[in-house]
Amino acid sequence: MFAGKVFMKLHEELTSISGVGAKTAQLFSRLNVRTVEDLIHLYPRRYEDYSQVMSIASLNPGQITVKAKITRVKSRYGRARGTHITEAIATDDTDSLSIVWFNQPYRASSIKEDAEYYLSGMFDYGGGKLQLVNPNVEVASDIQINTARILPVYPQTKGLTSKKIRAAVANLDTTVFQQVRESLPQRILDEFNLRSYGQTLRILHSPSSSKELMRCRREMGFRELFPIMLSSQLLRVELEQKKSAPIELATKELQQLTSKLPFNLTDQQRLIAWQLLKELESSKRPLNTMVEGDVGSGKTIIAAMMALNVLASGKQVALMAPTEILARQHEQSLRELLEPFNYELVLLTGSLSAKDKESLRDKIMSTQPLLILGTHALFQDGVEFLELGLLIIDEQHRFGVDQRKRMQSKASYIPHVLTLTATPIPRSLALVLYGELDIKQLTEKPPGRKTIITELSRLNKRADLLKEHISKSTARDQLYIVCPAIEANDDQDSIEDIEKLINRLLPQASYEVLHGKLSSSEKESRMQAFVSGEVSVLLATTVIEVGVNVPAASRMIIISPERFGLAQ
Repeated sequence: MFAGKVFMKLHEELTSISGVGAKTAQLFSRLNVRTVEDLIHLYPRRYEDYSQVMSIASLNPGQITVKAKITRVKSRYGRARGTHITEAIATDDTDSLSIVWFNQPYRASSIKEDAEYYLSGMFDYGGGKLQLVNPNVEVASDIQINTARILPVYPQTKGLTSKKIRAAVANLDTTVFQQVRESLPQRILDEFNLRSYGQTLRILHSPSSSKELMRCRREMGFRELFPIMLSSQLLRVELEQKKSAPIELATKELQQLTSKLPFNLTDQQRLIAWQLLKELESSKRPLNTMVEGDVGSGKTIIAAMMALNVLASGKQVALMAPTEILARQHEQSLRELLEPFNYELVLLTGSLSAKDKESLRDKIMSTQPLLILGTHALFQDGVEFLELGLLIIDEQHRFGVDQRKRMQSKASYIPHVLTLTATPIPRSLALVLYGELDIKQLTEKPPGRKTIITELSRLNKRADLLKEHISKSTARDQLYIVCPAIEANDDQDSIEDIEKLINRLLPQASYEVLHGKLSSSEKESRMQAFVSGEVSVLLATTVIEVGVNVPAASRMIIISPERFGLAQ
């Protein structure tokens, strides 16, 4: 597939590639592709397999490739104003096939009758018959770029299609792939039977078979995960060399806390809490553990027990949440749990006045036992901890490694770290992404927890489903409606589309809209309106996935669930 200029260099501009002029290069720049090396690293988003060439008589609806003679071509204008239609008949030894192209008038003049072509495209019903719609066409005797092979489909921009990108990649000189710098040691390549990075990239753009493509994608996956795993293990080694102060077990206070709870701890909650508390007591290295559990599984009470134990030792505790509303929710929960023990709780967020922030900084710099709750404001310059014994990070995947390390570095010595997450990360993946952490999972449901009922509704029932659930929503029985997109699109599953549908079905419906394009203050106020019960319906994107506790929200409608990942 690859040809073109000999001795092409990775750093050369795209215009050095045959067929790529200044205008096309400008289009590529929208995808941040400006050099030959950038193009090589423009990975296909997916693939369409047209590699199996079939006889016309054996065709079924779907993506197909045939090798046939085009025996007749004609053009006409359709009934819709401005619609140009090119029709053709293709024939092989088994049967004939009807072909149609819409708004591609050049097809009639570019196709020669009785010449043999490869045609790849969607074979489907149209105009009352089966036909091949808008197929790619290439002369059978030429090297195939857009037919009779596995086609890479690239990220696109207006004016720059996958077809044009494939043409540019096809004109690369094969030597450029040999110039790609290898990122893995030879020992790793040999041990895991990996091809060179350059060879893997070449196959990624032009796989010869589905088997080869599968192997290539596995190798690329390994290359992406290897540095993550390596950095996690290096962090673990670095952490194990640090020292942290042991925290003596505050048995009396812990017994008092658990005896006052309005519920009984599950066996799993007791076990994990006991393990963590004993590690605090005996460990010479800093605790660095992630507790993973669904919303309502009991992470907060474990965090409260850990915090109380550290406060009783005379040290400070910091709890960091990704949003102000979540930080305030933690403040409310922990204030109620720890009220009998008279330890001071303070909240540090970006919305505080400069005077209040300064006052809190002075208090944090003292040596008194203190529970400090906050958002990214805890990272700010001027916020220093003298006696930080424990750092609790909620929804820790929302914070980068550098942020977490910066937070730890603010203490006078390395504090213990407990991270919490409600995101259902498979354990094998969690070990890769957070290899520096010890991982404990809360899988046991608290007693009395109701069974979650999940149902799949047909697309043609969407209006009825929305009407039914919005109508019965109240402050005590709230509803989430989650969309995969903000702005209107062809799939009609964006917030804009659903808003129009709701306003048509229930003009008087009261709801709030929440998405990532809103300012932080707007997001906070709208979420607070939902938490307080001021509105009973929240129409949102995945910005709601950070675990804000809304006890009255008992129902959720997910629009086009196939567009969301497992963790979401």
